[in-house]
Amino acid sequence: MALPDTFERIGIVIGCVFLNAIAVSGLTAVVFGADPPVLLGLLILMGPGAVLGWLIATGRLEVPYSRVWWFAIVTMLVSIGLYALTGLTSTPGPHPAEGTVLWLVAAAIGALVADYDSLVARLR
Repeated sequence: MALPDTFERIGIVIGCVFLNAIAVSGLTAVVFGADPPVLLGLLILMGPGAVLGWLIATGRLEVPYSRVWWFAIVTMLVSIGLYALTGLTSTPGPHPAEGTVLWLVAAAIGALVADYDSLVARLR
């Protein structure tokens, strides 16, 4: 394996970790409140992104990196919007059930937007 390929794979893993942190940041704030447990917060923010990045970098998951970007950004924006609409961000304290359900809705919308081109191709 050439050195540039190794750096590209490392970059994919690091990028997925950061993108997962973007997508999940609103969820951790709503579920745990203002002071989340450090270790659990880091595990939630970084764990799934590291696994996803490793699967993409090693070729075990055939997902274009652009879809990961779209999913993360749309999920973050929709979840923040849903939290603001329902008032979860303005009320103090954790709201684990409501926050998780709203984040799952945001993640579903993020997945639909990320996979929009293949959905349109299947409908044709």
